[in-house]
Amino acid sequence: MFRVGIVTSIFIAISAIAFNNCSSTGFNLAENAINSASSLCRTKIIASAKAEIFNGGALCENAANYACDLRHFRKGVGTARSQEKTCTNIAGLGETCVPVSVYNFDTSAQQQTADASELVEGGAYNRDEVSCINTQIISQQVPVVQEEGSTVAEALERSIASCRQRSRQ
Repeated sequence: MFRVGIVTSIFIAISAIAFNNCSSTGFNLAENAINSASSLCRTKIIASAKAEIFNGGALCENAANYACDLRHFRKGVGTARSQEKTCTNIAGLGETCVPVSVYNFDTSAQQQTADASELVEGGAYNRDEVSCINTQIISQQVPVVQEEGSTVAEALERSIASCRQRSRQ
């Protein structure tokens, strides 16, 4: 019991230090260093972003300001990376086309020892993940608008809706 308390206290102290080191006054991510930022830092930067950076919502309504990543985790898809343009109908915008970076992760090896729950559609080794960002609404190299979904249409709709919501705050 005592040991768990010490470990918890250490974790809280380290988290507090990391959180404080990510303050908007003293923290600035170097170019292309965003992947090394902790999720705590990203969350803090996104939360502290002011409504002014949304340019009154105008940046939310332009489809050219969005880009998506599509990750396929499936048996037999290979391990390639490609670019494509995907179009979908978005409420209030109509036909919207965005660039999509497609990443394939072949899960054939993992599927051989996986549980049945990991193999069903949507399971760990048989799913698609999509993340869409607004490329123009950035704070300290971090995209402020980023949403997830299982399809490009779903993630893009969520990103636009999130952008619209944040621009009104």
